[in-house]
Order: sequence, then structure tokens, then C-alpha cells
Amino acid sequence: MTLIRSGLTAAVLLGYLVEPATTQACAGPTCLNDQFLPRDGSVPANIAAIAWDPGYDVEDDAQKLPRFECVAADGGSRAVGFVALPEERPDHLALSEPLVAGERCTLQSGIEDCSVDSDAGHLQGSAAFEVTRSSPIPETLGLVAISGPTREDVEVAAETSCSESLPACLFRTSLVFNEAAVPWKDALLYETLIDGKPYSTWRHHALPDELGGLYSGRDAGAVYVLIGEVPDNVSTLNQLAAGEYKLSIQARLPGSAVTLTTPEIAINLDCGRATDTPLRPNEITAGSDSCTVAGGLGSSQRHAGWVALLFAAALLFVGRRRMRS
Repeated sequence: MTLIRSGLTAAVLLGYLVEPATTQACAGPTCLNDQFLPRDGSVPANIAAIAWDPGYDVEDDAQKLPRFECVAADGGSRAVGFVALPEERPDHLALSEPLVAGERCTLQSGIEDCSVDSDAGHLQGSAAFEVTRSSPIPETLGLVAISGPTREDVEVAAETSCSESLPACLFRTSLVFNEAAVPWKDALLYETLIDGKPYSTWRHHALPDELGGLYSGRDAGAVYVLIGEVPDNVSTLNQLAAGEYKLSIQARLPGSAVTLTTPEIAINLDCGRATDTPLRPNEITAGSDSCTVAGGLGSSQRHAGWVALLFAAALLFVGRRRMRS
């Protein structure tokens, strides 16, 4: 039986099959390729499992396992043995044999001839990564760096058009990894936490987001509140209201009980009188709850200094004009 991990994906697929063509605006694809993690980059040789999100094909409901091969530095290749776990709804491939430092490994979706109308790399059904020397499992992840807030357009899932671009007040996040976590960063499943609870937004009504990735990429995220009236066809799943929150990022190592979480940062998600044009954001240090709009007159003491200088120059100019007259 085909394994469909997401209830949202299943609902979209069901709608594709039974909805009349006249009401079908954002239909789910007839197939989806597998997703893997890591998809690129590198992993230590002592990794025990590869994250896996099985794809599907409505015309072939047989479970299709991916192909896993590694090529050594001398050119010799081998098939890598694995077991899909857990059995009911597998989410990782437990390796039956260790990887070897210096190998380059590839994974290929078992779904054949599945072409998805998207340029997104995570939907292409393949992965390729290097194997580095073994490294201790990290005990800490690192820190969150945030910038903003700015007023920017964000992509939000919509039932009729698949996705809509809407204005939002947004903080961007990135990870500053501890040294011990760096060798493992391409294999970790990341998740944003707001007030200690998982936070994610649905970007496309019919296509899944990147496995284990944050809003803007693997370890680059965003937290936002929509501004203005929200269309009826737009998904409000997990949408936040303006206000104060505690933000952190959590990472899990597939096939293990290892979970790493950054310290929390306080944010005030409210752009106030933000300009309509995205401006270069200020860097906000850990623990700051400042939410001055980036680029606004009140966002930096430097702006106040320039205003004072210009004001003084204007007075001097007027004074000289009066003396001459």
C-alpha cells in the first residue's frame, strides 16, 4: 500500500481524484517523489539512519523502496543495505552496514517516472552527499540569530490558487552552530518552536515543504504575522497573531532519541508603522524583545544623529542667509 505521510497531502490527493473538474483549482499531483535527508552536503561515517519521506503514485500502489549506492574514492561502487523503519509509517532508513569516510553516496526515489511541475530541489527524488570521518554525536546545537522585523511578502497556501503572496511582519532566523554540531548539520531535522510548541506554516496547498527544513531553507527560517485582510481561500493553519513570543529552534537526529534545542529568544512580532518596502534589517541580539521596524527613524541611534546633524546644518544655512540680507 502506498505510504502517504501527510494528512494534508492525502486530503489534497483525495480532492484530486473525486472533485469535479469545474471546482478543481489547486489539484494535487498524481505522484510525488521520495524525500531524503541529507539531500546534499556531508555526513559523518558513523551516521546510523537517513531521514526518508516516502512518495506515492496513484497509478501504482505498491510500496517502492529507494535505491542507495555509494562510490569509494578508488571508483568502486556498492549498494548500501537498509531497513525502512518504523514498518507502518516509515520515516527513516536504518543502515544495515556502516558508511565509509571518503565515499560519495546517492539515493534515488523508488517512484518511477514521476515528474512534478516544480523546480524545487527537494521534490526531484534524489540525494547526493559526501561521507566524512566519524564524529561524536553533539550534545548542544548552538544559538539562534534573528533579524527584523521587516514588512515583506510571504508565500501562503491557498485552496484555489495553490499559493498566495501576502504582506506580513516578519523575523528571519538562522542557526549559529556549535563546533560539535557542524559535521551533523546536513543530517538534522529542524523545527521552529514558538513558546515551546512546534511552529510551521503551509506554503503550498498541493506540494510538501522540504523535509526537515525551515521556512527559508534547511536551517534558515522565518516567523511572521500576516498584515491586513486575509483572503478566505488562504490557509490560516498555525498563523500567529501580533504579540510577544519566545522563539527557539529544535533539531532531531533521524533514527535516534537525540534532540537538540537552542536557548529561547524573546521577540515582539508587531511591525507597527512599518514601511511597505523591505529594508535592511537590524541584527537583534539574544534576549532582546525590541521590535523597532528596521530602517525606520526610530530603529537606530545613528538615524537620530543624522537627523540632528541635518537640522543643525539647516539652521546654519538660514542664519547665513539672514546675515547676508
